[in-house]
Amino acid sequence: MVEMTSDLKYTMEEKIKAVNEKPGKANENTPAVSLSVGVAFSDRKNPGESIFKDADKALYYVKENGRNGCKFY
Repeated sequence: MVEMTSDLKYTMEEKIKAVNEKPGKANENTPAVSLSVGVAFSDRKNPGESIFKDADKALYYVKENGRNGCKFY
């Protein structure tokens, strides 16, 4: 996302929560749906090897810990 800095973290978190409050529920024709997000800001302290790898690590943390949420690197 362009022009997003870590001071907007809580705004992003609230939007993701709002989306997950209306998840698609499983029925006979479709599986349940939820949103899992990993975020790494370019203005973060102690950046890792790559902003994309850091975001991917954050995403897999969410997936390994119940999904349906977000994690900030």
